[in-house]
Amino acid sequence: MKSYPLTETMLGMFLEWNSARESAQYTVAIVNIFPKTIDPERLVRAVESAAADNEMFKARFVLEDEAPRWVIDESIEIKVSRGTMSDAEADAYQQDFARGFDAFKGPFARFALVETPTTYRLFTEIFHVVVDGTSGRRFFEEIMARYNVDAAASVGAAASVGAA
Repeated sequence: MKSYPLTETMLGMFLEWNSARESAQYTVAIVNIFPKTIDPERLVRAVESAAADNEMFKARFVLEDEAPRWVIDESIEIKVSRGTMSDAEADAYQQDFARGFDAFKGPFARFALVETPTTYRLFTEIFHVVVDGTSGRRFFEEIMARYNVDAAASVGAAASVGAA
């Protein structure tokens, strides 16, 4: 695996993370709430495929000669965990979901899709070293674009099956 030097910004975040490894201070935590009309399987596919195509989510830190560097670890798989909770449990889970990362193990992103009686909630935590507000918004736009393409493909497949 090829390693790369940290940028000044990455080094600053690494040093802060290394001094308080359990902290979620340098994570971007987002909860997207969806109506029950969404297709949860399609949403999971969209998230997992978009995450798989973002190689920085598969990054992790390494030490070489005691100097921090980063690598892209292709063995890292990013999966969306699934669960069912009451609305009150999901509210409490939201407070505890962001817990930081083991930056030496990776991945730098994690996702959970929780079904409540009234909604689906997509919990996301991404290490700030790989995403900021703008790139985070773009990532979620990519998820929704993939969700919609998958939906269109499903409709097309159903029309093709119906036409046979």
